[in-house]
Amino acid sequence: MCIGGNLGMAIDLKPLASSVKRVDTMLFSESASRLIVTLPPKKKQAFENLFRNQSKTLLGTVTEEDRLICVGPNSKRVISCSLSALKTCWKKTLSW
Repeated sequence: MCIGGNLGMAIDLKPLASSVKRVDTMLFSESASRLIVTLPPKKKQAFENLFRNQSKTLLGTVTEEDRLICVGPNSKRVISCSLSALKTCWKKTLSW
């Protein structure tokens, strides 16, 4: 969403703190059955109804800001980066 949609995100990892202790694991774990879903606020209830019998956790919101902000379980920012910096880093990995 950040790079493709040019939209920021505000992510709060506190809801994951009881099941996972390390921030890097929270962000990059590839456990089976994990999905990140973005949807308009008006679709939230329909989504929750559709997956009512599944575990789900709201971790953040899409913003109009030019930043990705992520707060860890201790309420401290673990990421605060402009979208342009993220795009530059991402594109560097593709220019070989």
